[in-house]
Amino acid sequence: GASHRAIVLTCRDAPDSLGAEGYQLDVRPDGVRVVAAAPAGLFYGVQTQRQLLPPEIEADQPATPAEGWSLPAVSITDRPRFRWRGLLLDCCRHFLSPEFVERYIDLLAYHKLNVLHWHLTEDQGWRIEIEKYPRLTEVGAYRPETMVGKHFDPYVGDGKPHGGFYTQDEVREIVDYARARY
Repeated sequence: GASHRAIVLTCRDAPDSLGAEGYQLDVRPDGVRVVAAAPAGLFYGVQTQRQLLPPEIEADQPATPAEGWSLPAVSITDRPRFRWRGLLLDCCRHFLSPEFVERYIDLLAYHKLNVLHWHLTEDQGWRIEIEKYPRLTEVGAYRPETMVGKHFDPYVGDGKPHGGFYTQDEVREIVDYARARY
């Protein structure tokens, strides 16, 4: 049995109706229990717990005092209506740092979105390293200065041409980061 005021995450005795991403969350005075059929459901149940806490819990700096925080007593059964829930991140037209992409993934996960459509290649930018074809990133990852005054501005505030690309290792790290957040 759980100790007093414990948070219990379990895949035992989960109803089949929850599917792989559903969960049951029960918050009672003696503790919190999340039941899911699979780890993704537990993850999404924890996201709901985060959403029930005061916004200070998400601050960059540790918020104090935590003693005043509490979860409301609730009983929630939740499962996604749609299997595919996601957003597009277009890094072709505007290169975004790997740290930004990971923060974007964190926000998707927080809102229980499970698909990142990561746009990496097109005529306006080639953002992924292909070792066999280095010119793709040498040329295609940067907007040349000759584009000034055209239909888009290649400069980002500091007067320097804009661009960049993700190495294969960075792509693997970002994919792993996303996978860990379902």
